[in-house]
Amino acid sequence: MKSYLTFFVLIFLTVALSHADSGRVESRSELLLGKLTNKRLIKSGTPFLLRLLSDETPEGKAFKAAYIDAGRDSKDLFADSEKGHFRVHYDSTGVDAPDMEDSDKNGVPDFVDSALVYLEYAWEKVIALGYGTPKSDKMLGGSGAVDCYIEDLSNQQMYGYTSYDYDNSIAGMYSSYLTVDNNFTDTIYTTIGYDALRMTTAHEFFHVIHLSYFGGDGSGWWMEQTADWFVNHIWDEINDYLYYVYAIFDDRDMPIDTYNGSFEYGAAMFAFYIAEKYGSDTLRLIWNKFKDKQSGEIELLDPLLPGGLAQNLSDFSVWMYFTGYRANTKDFFSESDIVRDVISPEKIVYAVPAADTIDFKHYTFKYIEIAPDDGIAARDTLKVDFTDFDGGLWKNQVILYNSPDDYAVEQINWQQPSIVSERAFEKAVLVMTNTSERPSTFSYAYNIDIISGLHVDDTPTPSPYVLHPNYPNPFNPATTISYSLPDETPVLLRVINIQGQVVRTLEDRIAGPGAHSLLFDGSGLPSGIYFLQLT
Repeated sequence: MKSYLTFFVLIFLTVALSHADSGRVESRSELLLGKLTNKRLIKSGTPFLLRLLSDETPEGKAFKAAYIDAGRDSKDLFADSEKGHFRVHYDSTGVDAPDMEDSDKNGVPDFVDSALVYLEYAWEKVIALGYGTPKSDKMLGGSGAVDCYIEDLSNQQMYGYTSYDYDNSIAGMYSSYLTVDNNFTDTIYTTIGYDALRMTTAHEFFHVIHLSYFGGDGSGWWMEQTADWFVNHIWDEINDYLYYVYAIFDDRDMPIDTYNGSFEYGAAMFAFYIAEKYGSDTLRLIWNKFKDKQSGEIELLDPLLPGGLAQNLSDFSVWMYFTGYRANTKDFFSESDIVRDVISPEKIVYAVPAADTIDFKHYTFKYIEIAPDDGIAARDTLKVDFTDFDGGLWKNQVILYNSPDDYAVEQINWQQPSIVSERAFEKAVLVMTNTSERPSTFSYAYNIDIISGLHVDDTPTPSPYVLHPNYPNPFNPATTISYSLPDETPVLLRVINIQGQVVRTLEDRIAGPGAHSLLFDGSGLPSGIYFLQLT
């Protein structure tokens, strides 16, 4: 007991001495900025703060305790907006001071005046979208208004961030305040000056709204995606998101709900897709769901998106193909013509048959371009067999492509492995989307063939003998096995192990023409690889 008490006193004295030089406690802003070591420009420090406050390591808990005890920044002056919804705090001198030019001689710097106007404009647009007003901060900034602080953020290489009032929360819903750079003129910024001020006040104020709904760590990806959508919604001419779309085009091993300081701003295209296809109300309904469930997991989108999350991730993957020189503003993104980035396929197939295996992370998508020298002729059949090795969930589509305005899109999967091309196309693009919730790496094999329709007439032909891939695969303990017959014939269907031994006979009979399926229960068999043999 004596050694424990001695240790406690020593720690207390060390902390007291560390603050003796300044004679004060660090503000929340100083605590956050002291943690930031950005090597590249990021749009918002809000997700970084969210993760710090959700960190359950000893270091994370120490930061959270210090953050809760710390106060807000102290500034020399403040100014209130005309409608009273906002108060902007700023210094008149020092590194954090904005340009003090006051062209209208109202006693408030032009930069501060502009920030107040832009914030009120964002408020008006938020209310028009049906969101609730921000959670009250109980006068923590000296008034009932939403507070905005102006500081020099260029050294931390970010535009702005939104801070939680961690001591003013109910059920995961927080009051908060925003901080923006004091001029946006430093060379690190891609969007500069008053355009950057418009963008950042809108982005961070939308985070104030977000935190009034749900501020848990799992929501960071959707906070950033929807905040970027909101900026584009109210300041369409700025288009800062274009600086970030490369992230999702270039790295398709990142799940769509990733946030790491850059990917989420490229992945904001997913929020753009949802708003364009279903309307902006759907974005708000998702935030309502997050609030109700006290969670920000992507799976909560499933019942809110017509067709479900998996189908929409697959459709989004198709939309992403039609950008840059393949832009189609009528059927896909309305701004696809200003997105200069273009999807590059993982592989290009010039000759068929072709087969390969590709690894996927969950909630990712990849492309295989099928471009034979003679293209795909009318009435050709594109056939793709898929094999899943890791129990993944998949949605696959094929884009038959001549030009951005001359294309067709078809679903393709293990149940429907063939597509008959109604007319000639230059190429086909196989779009494969992993829709698995489980975070893992999934190996997925494909086998592509094109069956010529050159000599096919209109006379019906019998279906071929086909043994379809079983589903699910892998399985435990049961899987469905399907096969098709053109006519009545004796059938022998067996399961064979890797040593070539027959371990189960599933069919040994005369079967009629058409499709057949049965359930195979592998209970009692050891785990391993097995083969199906249809004779």
